[in-house]
Amino acid sequence: HTPGQVLAGLAQPTRFGHAHAFVSHSWYDPPAAKWEALREWCMRFKAARGCEPQLWLDKCCIDQSDIDRSLSCLPVYLAGCEKLLVLCGPTYLHRLWCVIEIFVFLEMGGHPDNIDVMFLGIDKAQIESQVQSFDPRQATCTMAQDTERLQLVLEAGSFGVQGIMKLVRATFLND
Repeated sequence: HTPGQVLAGLAQPTRFGHAHAFVSHSWYDPPAAKWEALREWCMRFKAARGCEPQLWLDKCCIDQSDIDRSLSCLPVYLAGCEKLLVLCGPTYLHRLWCVIEIFVFLEMGGHPDNIDVMFLGIDKAQIESQVQSFDPRQATCTMAQDTERLQLVLEAGSFGVQGIMKLVRATFLND
């Protein structure tokens, strides 16, 4: 078994609209910091709602043997979640898939108030600097063809590049 297969075995189906949060994170940010932030968010959720949250987590929910086919359903996955939980570390705003997840969540009817951001070992000055210099045209994917394709998606969306920049400022700086 690969780690992806083991984690996929832990996933449980849920009805559309019943997943509590889609977890958005950069694969390049520190795993231990992401795990700790996720645990903290889950504890607060359980205290407030009286149950464990049902989370959509890429490593568990995407068929790792057919990633492209699974990712074509990303809008449905995001629309089926109450919240978007952003685990924002030092690389988050530089990763185009992360930006796309925020964009798609909102395009599919999610509300900005339903985006929870947890910062991972980044101080306020670092966040402000990253957000002020943020340009979605500079964010990249591991594979160049994904970067090209997703840049076109952002440009064609109802927000446009300037709208995405404004959205990121509002989301991460609480403007």
